[in-house]
Amino acid sequence: MPLVGTLSTMALPELLQWLAAAGKSGTLQVEHRKITKWIQFSRGRVVGCSSDDPPQRLGQYLISRGRLTPEQLRDGLARQEATGQHLGRVLVDMGLLTTEDLSAHLDAKAEETIYGLFDWADAHFRFDEGLDTRNDCFAVDLQVQEILL
Repeated sequence: MPLVGTLSTMALPELLQWLAAAGKSGTLQVEHRKITKWIQFSRGRVVGCSSDDPPQRLGQYLISRGRLTPEQLRDGLARQEATGQHLGRVLVDMGLLTTEDLSAHLDAKAEETIYGLFDWADAHFRFDEGLDTRNDCFAVDLQVQEILL
């Protein structure tokens, strides 16, 4: 049975700390004003993160950080559509990022996606146990305590 509620009744820091301390594995889905973010947990660690908000997608994040141009993103997205690979892998294959750069940007992007949730006081959440690997979630490995600090 999933855990459901609102961030006004269970604040985000408490929810994240509970998931970490209990060593939970599963997917936390948070929805606010037709935008949804997903955080995947494995044994209490954040291992995946995604958002359906276009400005928060990986490509836009990399453009905002000066790591990609809009033209490079268009090329990467076209290759992604043709190959079905994760955009990050495509950008590495194109020589636009190193594997290490991609990993660092994915960690920073996951943290930014989670930080954005702190502004969603009236959002609804749902936590489903069991690791569900979403195709659009990028892999990370972060401790909740590091994010909260």
